This record gives sequence, structure tokens and C-alpha cells, in this order.
Amino acid sequence: MDVTVNNFEETLPQVLDAISVSDFIAIDGEFTGLRNGADVTVYDTPAQYYAKLRDGSLDFLLIQVGICTFKYDESTKKYTYNAFNFYVFPRPVNRVGVDTNFLCQASSINFLCNNGFDFNKLFKEGIPYLTTADEGALQEELTAKYEYLNNSDSLTKISIPEHLVSVIEDACNKIEKFLLPENQEKELCFERLNGFQRKLIFQTAYEKFSTNNFSLTTKWVDNSPILVARKGKSKSEQEKENYEKDLNDLRKAVGFSKVIKHISNSKKLVVGHNMMLDICHIVNRFCWPLPESYWEFKEMVHELFPRVIDTKYMCSAYPFRDLIPSTDMNSMMRKLKEPPFKFAEADAEMAEYSYSMNNNKSHEAGYDAHITGLAFITLTSYLGKNSKKITLITPELLKPYENRLFIMKIMDYSYVNLKGNEPNAVRDHVFHITFPKEWKTNDIMQLFSPYGNVHVSYCNQFSAWVTLLDQQKSELVVSNLIESNTKDSIALRKPYRLITWSKFHEEKSTLKNDLRSLVVAASESSRRPSYTHKSNASSSEDISAADAQPPVHDKSCGEGKTNESHTKSSSQTSGDVNCPRKRKKKNLNDNMETSNFDDAGVAPKLPKRPELSSEIPSKNMSHNQNHKRKKETSSTYSTDSMFDKLKGDEDNLHKTFEEPSWE
Repeated sequence: MDVTVNNFEETLPQVLDAISVSDFIAIDGEFTGLRNGADVTVYDTPAQYYAKLRDGSLDFLLIQVGICTFKYDESTKKYTYNAFNFYVFPRPVNRVGVDTNFLCQASSINFLCNNGFDFNKLFKEGIPYLTTADEGALQEELTAKYEYLNNSDSLTKISIPEHLVSVIEDACNKIEKFLLPENQEKELCFERLNGFQRKLIFQTAYEKFSTNNFSLTTKWVDNSPILVARKGKSKSEQEKENYEKDLNDLRKAVGFSKVIKHISNSKKLVVGHNMMLDICHIVNRFCWPLPESYWEFKEMVHELFPRVIDTKYMCSAYPFRDLIPSTDMNSMMRKLKEPPFKFAEADAEMAEYSYSMNNNKSHEAGYDAHITGLAFITLTSYLGKNSKKITLITPELLKPYENRLFIMKIMDYSYVNLKGNEPNAVRDHVFHITFPKEWKTNDIMQLFSPYGNVHVSYCNQFSAWVTLLDQQKSELVVSNLIESNTKDSIALRKPYRLITWSKFHEEKSTLKNDLRSLVVAASESSRRPSYTHKSNASSSEDISAADAQPPVHDKSCGEGKTNESHTKSSSQTSGDVNCPRKRKKKNLNDNMETSNFDDAGVAPKLPKRPELSSEIPSKNMSHNQNHKRKKETSSTYSTDSMFDKLKGDEDNLHKTFEEPSWE
């Protein structure tokens, strides 16, 4: 069943109830794109995999979420299910919400179009959502706004410019006639007024007329603000009504996030297929901004969803890896319909929340969640085929697969372990080679031919990773190709530079630390005050304690990786700047006509969702607050920013070991 903003509120109770009584929940997502950044390489670590996913994927939108709840029926010995297909889009509700920028990838959009995705339904009827952090920040802003309005009587009065005196007097005359007892009208509307004019009318009318039975407010008609005078409500009553309306709009803006929060609070088993990207988007869009730290990410996901199973990982692990040669969704489904498996069946609890296996709707999130759940039941039934009673309340069967998210392309890591460390990969048989640009793959293969077959993965035109398939030959390579080539005189050396995996990352770490030290030194120099009346001798007192701190290393990232900041530039403004408690005092008489005030003189700007930063966010800090913190520090000298410019990307680190001089 498609769930949009038009039927979300009426469907929500059924969705929440289905989650509460379920045995497990299958999920799936569709996106506007998959990756925009550095590609994953076969020699990345899980931490590097996460960093590339976080930096290169989260600017795309999650636009469709499929949720299918499954419950075991003891009377029929079968499962029942409810499938929901949610269209989600982060649009503000009556200007309450976060104004989001996002990326689209042409190939992904084309793929969705070819599979029947309804983009008109998405943009016109998508369900809004907010992160927990943004919800809290907007709640604080609303509270601050109405505290400001309640104290508005004590604010400095704004002088009326001479050319607006007639406009304000005319409005007050109309209000005076409107308030006469014989006037039966309940509302008086003023159109074509700008924010400053509305503010002046507020100020003058409330000063001139009693507020016990009269109030002013602003309502929006065809996306235009209209000033409205009303009888029967006092100013304080109207402000309270406006506050409650804004709170209700905020609750509507939370939207689909309520579903994810309920799943999290239920602590139910969550199942997906190749779900690493789904989990990252779900957490980042509906819960909290993803942290930079890989270890904090795992802790956050495990806290939100303590039991997670990825069917793609299940199929790649014992005993299924010998039975299911290909783990993509279509291949897996074909194999699960053949012996030795018995494909699971489940009955829909309600016809409107169902899918038919005879009507293929692949790449519709609700359908994919449905077949993922059926695949999971099939796999679990195979594991417990010798048991008389098979239900999913069998932790001992599922324990080897729980909390392990499948990751692709990495040679010797197959999953992210949300509850602990991944097994250490042994890479003593992996070497980094730098060679002349004339060399081809055959030249590398020829060099390593005495040591058996190798796998070559290029970094750039000058360097590559070489993996020995026969790991026992590693010591021979070190002695014959590395040590012997470095002992010879320069004239006798062969035109390549070969180092071990560990040596490469040792040199990379040293290079990073040297660059960071250089930037820290430059930072100290630029911040040190200059005194023309003093001698050129520098004083240690000129350097602050903060400047004297050594560079911080993030041990969690492994391989000596420094904890760097890759802050993206953004011209977006945080919603916090509109908070009346934080607005700087200024002369309201200056340039007020060009200001866009709302019904009470508060400039209403939608807070924009900031571009993602690699800075580790606090759980108590919203996207907007993180962005504000970046803006506040952007005017100072940024060591990390300067370091990023010197450091460059991962390719530049490989280029450090480019073609040496053979002279």
C-alpha cells in the first residue's frame, strides 16, 4: 500500500500497531543516488568504507521506504504480514521544518523511472520528516519566539516613517469601524502589506485599541501573508492559539520519523538485504546526524536498532555460501525457490497492505521489503529444519548473523560488526609498487612471475597494489624484490619502488603528521600578535594553550589515520539565527521596510539543512546547530582546513610515491 501525506495520519495508528505486535520487521529504501565521491577499493578497511559512504552518499535523498511487518500465527503455523510503501520527502509544513538541499544521480533517477517510480507523487505527496535533533531545535525556536512575543510590550517602540503614516492611519481607521458594535463582520483582512507595514499596524493598533476582545494575526493565502483582525479573542488568546498551531505543524513536520522512532523503541528485529546504505540513511535522516567516527557510528546504530540481520550477509556465510553462489536479490530469490530450500509463504492480514508474488514490483521499496522478509523466513527455516517448532524466537540460530552488515568490494572484509571488532585482515602478502609510466600490467606480472599468480589493482598511472595469491611467497618478495633493490647502488637499481602494505601506511601516516605539524606551525605564526615596539625575539607567551596542543589522532580509524575535518563549504544559514533570544540588538528604525516580518514582527526564515560535515556531531546538537558552530568558527584561522588543502585526496598520497628519479 502506498502511504503519502494524504493518508499518513489515518494510516499511522495501523502502522504503529503492526510494528508493536510483529516478530520482525523487514525494511528497504530507494534513493536519488548512490555515491558521489571516492570509490571503495579492494584494500579499504571497514572504517574507510564507512567514511567513503558517509562523505559520498548522504547528500542524496532517501525517497521511498518500505516496511513490512511479519508475525507468526500459532493457529495456522504460518506468518502473516502488513506491507507499507512510504513516499518520504523533507518538505516544511506551513513553513515549519528544515529546507533541505540534496543531490540527484542521473543513472539512479533513470533507473527508478524505468521501474515505475512516481516522482509526481513523491514531490507533491511525500511525507515530511525531521531528525530528532532538528525537532528539538525547532521546538526551542518556537518557544523562544512566543516568549519574545509575550514580552513585546516592553520593547522599544518603532517610529513610523513619514511616508507610511497615512497607510497606518488608514488601517487603524478600518479597524476602528470594524470594532463598532453594529459591525457584524468577524474578520477584517488587509492585503498587499509588507512585513514592516504589518509590524507597524500591530504596534499601533494594539496601542490604540483594547486587546481584550480584539486580536491581530497573519494567515497565508496562496503563499502570500495577509494581516487579519479578529473579534472575540484577546491578544494573549490569539498568541496562544498561534503557538499551539505552530506546535501542531511541527508535529506534522516530524511525519515519517515517528515510524522509525517506534521501530527503534520497540527493539524488534530489523531485517534488510544489503542494508548498510539503508541503515546509514535511516539514521541520518530520521534520527541523528551520522558521526565521523566509525566506532561512534556502530555504537549509535546498535543503540537505535539492537537486533539487525542482513540477508545478503547470511547468504555469504556458512552454510548458505555453498548453496547460494550469487547474493544479489534476484539470484538469491531464484535459489531459495529451489531445493534444498522451501520458499516461505505468508498471508496478508489486510488486502490493502499486501503484495502478490505473481505481480513483480521490484524496486518498489514496500515490495522489496516484503520479499526480503520472505527470504529471511526461508533461510531461517532451513537453519532450523531439524527442529519441530520453527519460529523466529530462536536466538541461537540467528546469533552468528546478527548485527553484521554486508559490505561489498573489499577483498578481506565482508561485513561491519555493529557489536564489536571485525577480524583483523592479514595483508602481509599485499605490496604497493611505484613504477615508470611506460609500464603496463604485463611488466608488473613479469616482475612477480617467480612468485606465482598475482592480483593487480591500480591506484593511478604510476602505482598499484599487488596481491600474491600464494601468501607463503611474501618473504621471498621482501628479500628478492625489496631488500635487494634497495641495497644496490642507484645505478643498478631496477626502475620500481616496492614496499609492503604496512610500510606504505606507515609512510602515509608520517606524511600526514608532517603536514599537520607544518599547518600547526603556520597557524601559531599567524595567530601570534605582532608588537612593533618589541624586538624580533618571539615569546612563548604569544602562543595560546590551545595552539600548543599536539595534533589529535583518531585511533579508531586505524593505520595511524589522523582525525581530520573535511568541512564542506556552505552558504546556507542556520535556523538558530532567527531565534529572538539570540538575535543581536539593532536599531529597528534602520532599513526596516525591506525586512520580511511575520504577523508579530519576527522574521520567519526556514532553517536550511546544512551540508554534511565530517565534524562529529553531538546527539544533543541538530544539523542547524552544527552548521551554526561551523559558521561561528569559519572566520578564525582553521588548521584543519589548511591541512586539508595541503593534504589533498587519497590519490595524492599515492602520488607521493610516484615515479622516482632513476638518475
